[in-house]
Amino acid sequence: MNFLNIAKGSAGEVRSLVRVALEVGYLDQSSYTQLYNQAMELSRMLSNQIQSINQSLK
Repeated sequence: MNFLNIAKGSAGEVRSLVRVALEVGYLDQSSYTQLYNQAMELSRMLSNQIQSINQSLK
């Protein structure tokens, strides 16, 4: 469970850094959108896995 929570935090960090990369000009809007959406999808999958494990432990 701890590793899933760490991974979820890392996905959030990636979203933040992708935004910074857009703002400083390293990424164009299209690349930013694609990377941001992928990080969001990963974060959702991790959340679902965390919830599933929590439910199975009850």
